[in-house]
Amino acid sequence: MYQFALRLCSSLKRKRITRSSLLLLYLATSCFTASLAAQQIITIDYPGAVSTSPGAINNAGKVTGAYFDGTAYHGFLRNGDGTFVSFDPPGSTSTGPDSINSVGEITGLFQDASGHTLGFIRAIGGRFTIFDATDGGLYSYPLCISDLGEVSGDTTDSGGRSHGFIREGDGTITLFDPPNPSIFSDGAYYVNNGSVVGTYFDGSITADEHGYIRDAEGRYTIIDAPGATSRNSGLGTEAWKMNSSGTVIGDYWDYNLHRHGFTRDAQGNYTKIDVPGAGKGFGQGTITLDINDSGEVVGAVIGTNYKAFWKNASGGIVRFSAPGAGSSKNQGTIAVKVNNNGTVLGYYIDSNNVQHGFLRF
Repeated sequence: MYQFALRLCSSLKRKRITRSSLLLLYLATSCFTASLAAQQIITIDYPGAVSTSPGAINNAGKVTGAYFDGTAYHGFLRNGDGTFVSFDPPGSTSTGPDSINSVGEITGLFQDASGHTLGFIRAIGGRFTIFDATDGGLYSYPLCISDLGEVSGDTTDSGGRSHGFIREGDGTITLFDPPNPSIFSDGAYYVNNGSVVGTYFDGSITADEHGYIRDAEGRYTIIDAPGATSRNSGLGTEAWKMNSSGTVIGDYWDYNLHRHGFTRDAQGNYTKIDVPGAGKGFGQGTITLDINDSGEVVGAVIGTNYKAFWKNASGGIVRFSAPGAGSSKNQGTIAVKVNNNGTVLGYYIDSNNVQHGFLRF
């Protein structure tokens, strides 16, 4: 949902601020700046909202996310014809959808009046299933729902320890902790057919960050991008998504505290992604946020402000800004999702620091 907005527009630290706080090499491929005439970008604003934070898009073009009405966050579904549906789980005081599958089922989190953070699944007819991954824990944070109805995310138990979880379509919940040893799960961001991709902090003195793949049998593959730093607490490699070919995308921090995107194919080969024009200051650089089954990658170029990028499977890169995006510090455009039809979803922050969603076709 809006976790990327929160982490990018704050200190660019590791954790989503709702919980704990979110170039050196050019690609040997063509890179160019797209003209607006070569693409169609439309703004997504929930009617009457103060701000709109889209989070996910499915292959039918349905979008989910959250909007702020001046008092609270509510969930929304935008249908392919542009019509909106607002929703909140029963008892919600703040709703944050994070993922929508091809069927149209939506998962995310909400807070109730007592301050508990719980997970929800919204069926296509609007019926809600509410769940607590640790049965009395501090919070549950669903992050992805697969076409099989599996939900992955992270949860904090009553003792304050964070775990990854998978909720099967029948409601069975499995908690897990990556090895080495894991002291904190940053999120199980993707699940499909029992396999999970996510990020965790290890038990070293510097609490280094690593990506991982957990297969359906519970076996782990640790993902550490070449060049990732371990010199500063909470920094390292983050893994976000895996496509049908087994390619994982993520980003990492180098020794100079610059950020780089990467892909890791099913054979374990890494490719660094540095978009020309990225900043070279602390926390600046390139972040990759999604990949589709065709190998198209989207993300953001971070400098003083933000520009979105789209990379095709051959390596060609398009940088772009949504019409109306601001150009001052912490303003600009960020692409967060790309579906299998190549439609890009993201958000932009305008010159008045108001957030809007967009679609790029």
